[in-house]
Amino acid sequence: MLKNYLVLLIILFIIPRQALCQFSEKIIFNNKDSANDYYLAVRPLSGNIQGVQVLLTSFNPPEFVLAESKLQNIAYGNDLLTIIASLGPSFCADSPSVDRINQILRHVVTHYSADTSRFVLGGFMYAGNTALRYTELCYENPSSYPVLPKAVFGINTPVDLTGLARWCEAEIKKNYYSR
Repeated sequence: MLKNYLVLLIILFIIPRQALCQFSEKIIFNNKDSANDYYLAVRPLSGNIQGVQVLLTSFNPPEFVLAESKLQNIAYGNDLLTIIASLGPSFCADSPSVDRINQILRHVVTHYSADTSRFVLGGFMYAGNTALRYTELCYENPSSYPVLPKAVFGINTPVDLTGLARWCEAEIKKNYYSR
């Protein structure tokens, strides 16, 4: 009976983690802070990179996206390199977020010899808003950015920032945590 439980534990906990890890690689793009300045890369099955999808998240590590999305699996079989990066504690496309995206994209272009005309940016939650604004900035001044995204998308992205600010103010006024 104990043997059956052991086999079940191995199947449930060890094998899925190994299967998940074999497709992604951790790439450090800034040696000054290897704990935070990294992204995950999922190379296409064929090894032939025809385009790059960049998935951004905020307030979570890049590994979070692997559990929340299957976009990397679709890209894996369709000759797309997937890059997953975290913007850290970021709500919008402020200067540190834009600089971080620029640094990541420059590294991807040089590290993978990626075609700069075949990039797609996407983001989850607040990072989706950042991806949208970043793409606008790229088109406003293309010479200042490493790529000119061909497409951009947001998943569960708040685009009405004024409405979001009002909602936050209303939530604060409710004073859930009064002393």
